[in-house]
Amino acid sequence: MAADILGVSTVIVARTDAEAATLLDSNIDTRDHPFILGVTTPRMASLQESVNAAKKQGLNVDAVSAQWTKRANLMTFGEAVLLKIDTSGASPLKKDEMKRTWLASDPDTLSNSKARKLADKIFGQKDSIYFDWELCRVREGYYQTKPGIDYCIQRARAYAPYADLIWMETAVPGIPDARKFAHGVKVYYKALDYPYLTCLNV
Repeated sequence: MAADILGVSTVIVARTDAEAATLLDSNIDTRDHPFILGVTTPRMASLQESVNAAKKQGLNVDAVSAQWTKRANLMTFGEAVLLKIDTSGASPLKKDEMKRTWLASDPDTLSNSKARKLADKIFGQKDSIYFDWELCRVREGYYQTKPGIDYCIQRARAYAPYADLIWMETAVPGIPDARKFAHGVKVYYKALDYPYLTCLNV
């Protein structure tokens, strides 16, 4: 409204901190699913249950949390799939085939439900991957995420049609990271024949 009153142009900047951010308040957006961390060790109590028990016993909460995190073997669902393929008893040729099938699906774009269905198809069994992103929620209720440029790319792809500028916040500026980010967004929209982001020539 201020821009209208002043008679100047408005520049909409879509900024993401996903390169370093590690917490997410909700898992309602399926585009976040590939980057949410989950517990991959079965039969574990939740992080908060472990912390609460430690408090009652007068134990060091930070130490208990660190030990719990190590035992929980937190990872994304995609990482859990690739780990199961690598540790399976399949032949090297079969493992390569399974990995190609998984990666060909562009797993960074799959909702968790779709990713689970694909994993079950690859392994030939239902509920083939143990993965629980509820158990590792922190005290405030946030989900834990794996930050990185790939996460930034997915967020930028989502907001590019609605912004004049896409901004990936980083601790240290660097051409390699900027190039990866720009390439990841441009390739996506080039495939869709969208006229966006033509200025990103890093």
